[in-house]
Amino acid sequence: MRTSIKRRLQSRPGRIHVVNFDATPVYLHLYDVAQGGVTVGTTGEKCSFAVPSQGDANGAGFTMQFPHGIEFSTAITAACTTAIGGTSGPGTNEVILNIGYE
Repeated sequence: MRTSIKRRLQSRPGRIHVVNFDATPVYLHLYDVAQGGVTVGTTGEKCSFAVPSQGDANGAGFTMQFPHGIEFSTAITAACTTAIGGTSGPGTNEVILNIGYE
């Protein structure tokens, strides 16, 4: 998931579902900034989540509900890194991210 995803959204209920197929934990970062304005490791995140691993390629992850939403007034831009403050992303096809909202 080295490329960013951008969506406009108001404060609405939603959910995040993320699966990590990497052998180590990865970190999901969400930004309230348009895709072109994000520099991973420099731009401040709106929120970050640790995505667990089972220590192999079998996959692990989480689903998180946000009944009151998280307000993104500009865009939702997402990135994954291999370290909490890092700039390196996981390999190709190692992270699946779905963001749903009403």
